[in-house]
Amino acid sequence: MMTDTEKSDLRQQMAEVISELEAALWIANDNDFKQAEKVWKSALKTGRNLILKMGLAGKE
Repeated sequence: MMTDTEKSDLRQQMAEVISELEAALWIANDNDFKQAEKVWKSALKTGRNLILKMGLAGKE
């Protein structure tokens, strides 16, 4: 089971992932598609890892 502190930390990290995804959209809006793709992929990877972490913690 996750502690309240761990849950809070994960929420903060997910908020950061969402901010990175938003940044990627703004970068794409400025027509820098290669950089936008890098930022987007990085954020998705981080988000996926956090979701996996949350799922694994919920099974304990």
